Amino acid sequence: MILVFSVIAADWKRFFYAHDLGKKQKNIFLKFAILFHNPNMLFICMYRIEQYLYNHEFFIIRYLGYVLYPIYFYINYFIFDIHIHPRVIIGKGFYLHYRGIIITHTASSGENLTLFGPLMVGTNVYPGSIGAKIGKNVTICTGAKVIGDVVIGDNAIIGANAVVVKDVPANTVVGGVPAKVLKKHE
Repeated sequence: MILVFSVIAADWKRFFYAHDLGKKQKNIFLKFAILFHNPNMLFICMYRIEQYLYNHEFFIIRYLGYVLYPIYFYINYFIFDIHIHPRVIIGKGFYLHYRGIIITHTASSGENLTLFGPLMVGTNVYPGSIGAKIGKNVTICTGAKVIGDVVIGDNAIIGANAVVVKDVPANTVVGGVPAKVLKKHE
């Protein structure tokens, strides 16, 4: 359980620095008020806790995750308009912009994933399809769709409304339908 709170703390730190509040705000109580007033952080906290329970190796804790999953699903789907399955592995420093985000249960991501909704990371329609493997420091912009068993390299940026159906090299910006490399960056 300590590990899940350290991951949430890394997400919170990323949130504060993304909004330039990290250095300005020293009052811990005000930080908590800002965090829990923000629906993005409420979702991330719920996701991290449900992910911990749902994937736990100890049967009773995992069973609790299964029992709580419908509550997690309905709150997130109808209130936050976000669905990220608890089987999705997302590294520390997760940051998302509110609403319209769907990630299927077979996707995975490294640290510092940034999502600007609405967007979708899904699988092909075939049974047993595998989802995307997203690298570290990746940004996926509004309206983007990542479909199928693709690998997105580290430090990649997927532009607005891009449809990714093939692997994305590291340190590139992709856009278009289907997505093509627009430029390389360091």
